[in-house]
Amino acid sequence: MSRNRIIYQSQALYVGTSLTAPQTVGNNKELHRVQDISFNVDVPRVDINEFGQLAALGREITEPPTVSMDFSYYLHNGLNESVLGFEVNRAKKTARQAAAAQDLKSAIVDIIDTSKSKDEYNYYILTKKEGQDAHGDSNTDTDGLVAIGNGFITSLSIEGAVGDYPTASVSTEASNITFGDYNASGSTGSRVTNPAINSSTGVKVNDNNIVLPTSDNRLGATEDLAGITALRAGDVSIQFFSPDELVSVEGGIAHDADKKLKMGGAALPSNITDGDAAEDNPTSMHIQNFSVELPMSRTPLNRIGSFFPFSREVDFPITGSFSISANVADFQEGDLYDTVCGDDKKYAVITMKNKCSSSLGDGEVEYQIVIKGATLDSQNFSHGIGDQQSVDLTFSVPLGSNVSTGDGIFLLGSTSKTGSDADQDAVSSPVATATGTRTMEW
Repeated sequence: MSRNRIIYQSQALYVGTSLTAPQTVGNNKELHRVQDISFNVDVPRVDINEFGQLAALGREITEPPTVSMDFSYYLHNGLNESVLGFEVNRAKKTARQAAAAQDLKSAIVDIIDTSKSKDEYNYYILTKKEGQDAHGDSNTDTDGLVAIGNGFITSLSIEGAVGDYPTASVSTEASNITFGDYNASGSTGSRVTNPAINSSTGVKVNDNNIVLPTSDNRLGATEDLAGITALRAGDVSIQFFSPDELVSVEGGIAHDADKKLKMGGAALPSNITDGDAAEDNPTSMHIQNFSVELPMSRTPLNRIGSFFPFSREVDFPITGSFSISANVADFQEGDLYDTVCGDDKKYAVITMKNKCSSSLGDGEVEYQIVIKGATLDSQNFSHGIGDQQSVDLTFSVPLGSNVSTGDGIFLLGSTSKTGSDADQDAVSSPVATATGTRTMEW
């Protein structure tokens, strides 16, 4: 088909398994609320020279080409992350319940376990004719298709800021890319087939046709927009907790010292900042933006006799990050010496609610990020004439299966793939009824 241009209305992004069996619609899922897509191919070449000739005899490909694809989307109910292979736990009704849950699974638990087959996917970009919405349009032979094979996620970044929508950005590395037309009629010719490469033989897995579902804007088979076309910054809250507060209480009093930095500095949002009527309680920082990073850099493993990598393994250990930028209100007391001579792990929950609610900021929980075992790397203050004093906090978070330590980054969503609302009942906790708890919304 002849096109003068391609714009966002005409494209849809899908992810699916590189199966050896014939494909079905159920094998490939559409990603929703996508905001941008970029992909590129890096072909490394080496000049072949010899004595007697100035110009190179040729430029040979000595290493496997690498296909890279990056895309981003607005956060909603966790369905995209689940489709991409991340573990999405059931969302809880409050931040305290999410933090106290002891059965949470690490966001990357299935990705690092290759036996689960959730670390390697194909990606498809379907293109309709010019001026045609991809949503609701049946896939035909006139549609264009870009197919990317053997894609491995190398990072997931989740960000939110005042005046913007919380967004997830994903980076991938792949082995193959194919351009052509979608095959709806089973014909041959320029039709795109399975782009996956067999890691053992270095040849394509098969020439099976790609079968994609019709694009739509629903967030799952049983879910429609339900008021979450996008989550808003005003419906996001961040709160820090004490691990003692969540699992046990000595003498009936939680350790408030764990809800502030040992070195002191900017007041962290918790139930001891703005959550108590006492006038001497400090006012917490006013958060302007946050970022949660789950890096999964990979090393391609090669061997003699195979042109393409037979595997792209995650580089361990993995260290995630949690960053906050905020305007400073009050300071909390502390001494850097206490940090040098003692552990200072932090526990935080980022909660995102549906805007459709009976009162502002009190909607149903759609998405949560639980961060356990974060350690402070830096606290940077800045101030200038005409500006408010600001602070940038950066924490490191160890990532793994979380079986041995319980630390890590955990994703929670309301998507139907994570189970029923029955599992959102209150979590039993010695301090579940503690008063004066309030999250900081921004």
